[in-house]
Amino acid sequence: MSGNYFDPDWSTKVTMPVKRVGDRWEFFYGGDVPVKEGTLAELTLSADQITDERFRQRVTQELAVKILDEGAPLLVALSDRSHGGNRVGKWPHPFPLNVPPGTTRWECITLGPCKAKSGQPELLPERGGLWLKLKGLERCELSGSTVHMPTGFSEPTATSLNHALTLLSQAYEKHRISNTGNV
Repeated sequence: MSGNYFDPDWSTKVTMPVKRVGDRWEFFYGGDVPVKEGTLAELTLSADQITDERFRQRVTQELAVKILDEGAPLLVALSDRSHGGNRVGKWPHPFPLNVPPGTTRWECITLGPCKAKSGQPELLPERGGLWLKLKGLERCELSGSTVHMPTGFSEPTATSLNHALTLLSQAYEKHRISNTGNV
């Protein structure tokens, strides 16, 4: 691609205050919002200001969709520098595309049973697995059960995927300043 390629998704974003006047949105400090026809934007407002109850329910509903079952194996790519950048352990076959640079080790973890805690969200069933949780159109997050660590690992169970990533990083990525991760 040439150096003049322009991708609008990576352009500078602008947040501006607007006010509903009649059947259109106006700049809060006066006047029309001068944008191109077909411009896409996000509108943030209090749900209490939506006058159509069915529309309000549509854009605020919460939903959880199970994407992986309990027992599903997951591979974690790690950069284990103690082996000088050489491949360590078992590698997946067929070899995955777009392997992260510096990957030297793959560790297999398995989704376990649900966490035993009192604040379990009602949207999630009793069996373990991984869910995509959606709230209206604004937010989505992953919610998962416990995680079985690799055989022979010092801690056999992690409380979440992020916790499993932290434990694996602490064991194999000793060169890192921080061993946290966000799945």
